[in-house]
Amino acid sequence: MAGLHSRWSTRRKVDLAELANEPWGLPSSDTPAGPLVREAFRARGISLRGAATGSPHLLLYLLPKGPFLVMLPDSVLKFGTNLPPFKVLPVELPVSPWPVGIMTLKNRTISPVAQLFLDYVREVVKPPLQRNSRPTGSATAREFRGRKSSSDRV
Repeated sequence: MAGLHSRWSTRRKVDLAELANEPWGLPSSDTPAGPLVREAFRARGISLRGAATGSPHLLLYLLPKGPFLVMLPDSVLKFGTNLPPFKVLPVELPVSPWPVGIMTLKNRTISPVAQLFLDYVREVVKPPLQRNSRPTGSATAREFRGRKSSSDRV
């Protein structure tokens, strides 16, 4: 990601090697995204000397303030709020996505709230062309909040 005033924000195609000597803001090594980002650079044979590291909040604060380039997970873009103006750079990264799994206990009933959560998680991770308007058999958040529990009934 680059700030809107970055010289990279107008480029239609950018190679990771072109960005090697730019000032970077990267996730800390102790976060899940940190090692993946460093591996992407290592896979291309690029050394990252002097990159600033910190929390996503710090990196997003640096983004519009100067020449920094920032690499953050997609989840920050999808679910983040109050993000500064930025441009996602068209860079191909040699990083494979993480496998993610959901485990439930055998012979245990899942609560309706947990089932609703699982339905929405499954819907979010589907490829865009396979998504329905909402998961089958699930209530929207508004419908769910409007329901009365058995303890609310008189």
